[in-house]
Amino acid sequence: MKMKGFISGFVMLALLLSVFAIPFGAMASWEDPSSDLTFTAFDRSDKEEIEGVAWSVASVFTGELKDSGETDENGEGFTSALDHGNYILNLEKDGYKYRNVLVEYKDGSFEVDGRTNILLGMTPFTESVLKVNVTGVTDGANVAVNAHYSEDDDRTGVSVTETAVSTDVNVTVNLTLHQDEVYTLEVSAEESGVNYVKNVTTVDMSKVDQNDVKEMDVNVETGNKVTGYADKTAAMEVTYVSTNTSMEADERIVRATVENRKFTANLADDEYQLIVVAEGYRSVVGKINVTNDLAIVDGDDGHVSEFEGLLDVSLVAKDKQGVNYMIDFGEDMSTVNYTVTKDLDRGFSMGVIDYDHLPLRMQVDLIYGDGDGNVSEAEAGLFISDLMNKTKAFPSVTDNLIAIEGVTYESQDNLSISADGLVGDVDSNASFYMNITDDYVATDQIAAVEYDAAAKLSYDTVEFDYSYTFAFPQNYEIDRFKELESAYLSIERDDAGVFTFDPEQDDSAPMTKNFEVTTSAKPSAVGSIAPSDVAYAEEEDGVLQHYIVGEGKEVEFDASESVDANGNPLETYEWDFGDGNSDSGETVNHTYADSGENTVTLTVSNHYNESSSIEFEVMVDGIAPEAEIGVATSAPKAGISVSFTGHNSSDDLLQTGDGLGVIAKWAWDFGDGNSVNKTTDNGNVTHTYEADDTYTVTMTAYDVAGNSHETTEDVTVIRAEAPTFSVDLPDEMPLFTEGSDSSFEVTVKNTGDWDASDVMLNLYVREDDEWRMVSGSETELGDLAEGEETTVNMTWTPSDPGSFRLKVESSTFYEGTDVTGENYRTVDVEEAAWRTIAVFAAVIGVIILVIALVYFRNRLPGAKKLDLKGGKDHMAPSKVERPSDDFDDFEETRRKSQGPSRPSSGKGGKRRR
Repeated sequence: MKMKGFISGFVMLALLLSVFAIPFGAMASWEDPSSDLTFTAFDRSDKEEIEGVAWSVASVFTGELKDSGETDENGEGFTSALDHGNYILNLEKDGYKYRNVLVEYKDGSFEVDGRTNILLGMTPFTESVLKVNVTGVTDGANVAVNAHYSEDDDRTGVSVTETAVSTDVNVTVNLTLHQDEVYTLEVSAEESGVNYVKNVTTVDMSKVDQNDVKEMDVNVETGNKVTGYADKTAAMEVTYVSTNTSMEADERIVRATVENRKFTANLADDEYQLIVVAEGYRSVVGKINVTNDLAIVDGDDGHVSEFEGLLDVSLVAKDKQGVNYMIDFGEDMSTVNYTVTKDLDRGFSMGVIDYDHLPLRMQVDLIYGDGDGNVSEAEAGLFISDLMNKTKAFPSVTDNLIAIEGVTYESQDNLSISADGLVGDVDSNASFYMNITDDYVATDQIAAVEYDAAAKLSYDTVEFDYSYTFAFPQNYEIDRFKELESAYLSIERDDAGVFTFDPEQDDSAPMTKNFEVTTSAKPSAVGSIAPSDVAYAEEEDGVLQHYIVGEGKEVEFDASESVDANGNPLETYEWDFGDGNSDSGETVNHTYADSGENTVTLTVSNHYNESSSIEFEVMVDGIAPEAEIGVATSAPKAGISVSFTGHNSSDDLLQTGDGLGVIAKWAWDFGDGNSVNKTTDNGNVTHTYEADDTYTVTMTAYDVAGNSHETTEDVTVIRAEAPTFSVDLPDEMPLFTEGSDSSFEVTVKNTGDWDASDVMLNLYVREDDEWRMVSGSETELGDLAEGEETTVNMTWTPSDPGSFRLKVESSTFYEGTDVTGENYRTVDVEEAAWRTIAVFAAVIGVIILVIALVYFRNRLPGAKKLDLKGGKDHMAPSKVERPSDDFDDFEETRRKSQGPSRPSSGKGGKRRR
């Protein structure tokens, strides 16, 4: 069809970047800068500010709505919700033409057309009447006439619909429309039993003067009701496009009514492209012929078939669409080439141009071509050229793109757009690629040797699989890029040294990754042979001397400890085994066919062909060891540990007698059903036989290269007697004193023919014709082998003086009974010195007490003095006052009751008081 009206460059800008859905928030800088946006809407006719203009601002690159509102009484709108970047500002108000503008961030503020003073004029509408005469319907049919702006099917508040009921075969509907606008006119009718085909045409109101009436005739014809079902429930859009290229594009498109999985449409006799677009599923495109049978269409992206006169649509879940953001840095990081590549499936459509419900190939065919069902090179070229002429896609400065050392980049206006794979049939299953690229130059000098960078990466979504590619100058790379990886981000580097960040799906906010770009440096080579039964590293003071490996045995060579100076994976690992063979890889296997000495060389390199090498020696051992058994225990006895030695075994390495080999294991079989492997102590082991018998002992010596040799030895084991003990005490025991500790030495010897285990030693004292064990005297002697003796000190603290009998006893448990040994001594215990001192002190105390009593007795009133000289007791007359009469009466009464008193022995006949 002919494109009528105009499509503003700003709308095309939003169109293009809605195609790419470029999340420049997905390549954010190290911060989230923001600035205020202020603008004023005014009437172009009278220059007055307009209040109540509905405005909204959305990101050019993502289509995300950032803010919305209405202008105030001064016609002013304001928002502070914007980061630095490019946005589309939409203005809409009844009575005025819809308007949108591109808002760019430049030099610290937002601008429109280079002006920071943003004044936005809006053109008022004038109105005229469109009189539509509808023919072709029968009496009583319901007729609906709908008009909406041709250039934007989704614009709100601009559709005008009038309905009427036919009273004859004709009906007239009047629409009041804005002048200077181009409308898409849709006339439809409904009537029971009649399937009317919608008539779509275009009407241009720019030729109508105000208050005039534009009249047009529209015929509605009957057609065929076509019904179909989808096998999945999903948000679905079903469209039929006639293949009749003589019709205008709008007239060829019929959109079906969709209810759940069912879709219906009234179609004229014609051939149609059927397009089913279902959310989450691959689009289905195929042809049907309404005049004949419904055709069967099969394909990888689902299919349409006929089932009992109905269309049966099979849907297949669609894959994610790939979006890659390529940041290619020039020399010294001073320039950037930025490219977005989007891998799109055939159902992708452009959301802001006509027929956005159709796949892009069909959109391009209808808008830029002849609608013949095929996108030609010329049509694709017109599409790209139109976008190039009218679109400014990327920001002028990369504030929200990438930051290197805090420096941003400025666009060089080298915008380029391409669509690879777009050419072809509109029903093709093939995907296609849209690419947009621009060049940037650093706004300031970058003088660093190593560069700090920051990027904000969006996680994958259900619809899109994002990836971010960084290509740095020659000899530069990301330092330790693997450390940046996480559960939701992997990073790989290709053969060209290009790094790709691949996020996984997650509901989190975009991740910010800071990293360092540094020059590539020489790697470090570290090679080794993995230890095994046939490979051994011979070291001296912790330093590798050489490896020993088995002849004809496969061994593993390992270079995994080699590292890149920047911590990144190495590119190549090259091995030279020194025997004329080589291999490559981080780990490789190799077998030496012949004995001998070989020098192995490992060379590792990074992407920039910087390399390092390391060498080590490998000795190939094909000589078996010589195994020799030694029995270190003479006359081995049953139940007693027998010692076997393997230290006389030997191994040769390169030639007989060189003794350079290493025995790794001595495998012992003791001939009684027991065995053990020994890898230390020269293979020396011990073993206890339970019964007397002759046993064949087998020992196999294995060297570190896996070679082995076996030898045997007969060992006769005899029956042993029980252990016995001798207990020796000193001839002269120490002097024992009551209450004091005294120690003496005891020697215990196993004099029997059997090893004794868990031997105990105890001290006993004879008291009341019984032996009492001295508390705390228990002493553990442990194990005593046959003929072994041990000496310990025992301590006794007697509590009383006198003569005592002591016994020292050793004991063990053997075959269910106690085995003891003992010795005796009689000892004298002296009285403690403190006892004599105590008696003397007691005598002195009694004397002092008597003297004190005598002294105080002579001092009592009326008492006779003690005649110490004559031995008689004299009491001096008492000087007590005469008692009262009451006292005399008391005395008289007492004498009468007691009878006559005994005469006193004192002089004068006085009574003793």
